[in-house]
Amino acid sequence: MLRVALVGLALATLAGCSPTSDPAPSPTAPTAPGLAGTPLEVPCSALVDPDAVLPLWPGLAVADAGAADDLPADVVRVADLDGTVCRYVADGGVEMTVAVAEPDAESLDRIANGLVTTSTAVPTYGVEGYFERTGGSGTAEAVGPPWWVVASSEAFVEPGDAEPVVAAALAALAAERP
Repeated sequence: MLRVALVGLALATLAGCSPTSDPAPSPTAPTAPGLAGTPLEVPCSALVDPDAVLPLWPGLAVADAGAADDLPADVVRVADLDGTVCRYVADGGVEMTVAVAEPDAESLDRIANGLVTTSTAVPTYGVEGYFERTGGSGTAEAVGPPWWVVASSEAFVEPGDAEPVVAAALAALAAERP
């Protein structure tokens, strides 16, 4: 039953590329089991600037939501934290999902500590970064207080492939709240 609710929430989040929470953010909305955070709305069109990822991903544009059943677990967790989940497509059919959340400090520490044990550390993301390749897709995660960024794509074969996307998302978040 919980999985159905999570998939439903993720699909609803993807449909609008924005959180499904109440428009008035609460400071510590309880969400994923044991995680809390502040709802975060960032327009998908502003989250990843297409110019920031050239020449690797020419023609990058916001895509339709797609199926929620193929989302990485941490993207679903971002949706549960009332974060923003966006899908993009680039020339040649390259697809990627970028999700961002603003967990509270304790939750962000728990997320980072979990990534230490399940992923490979990446020193080039500008913040605490991790990368993992499973099931044909690469997932990059950046934990830079106060944000958690998750970027996933079959095109991410190694950590450097995701670096421009992670950097663009972090820059967009910093511009939202300098």
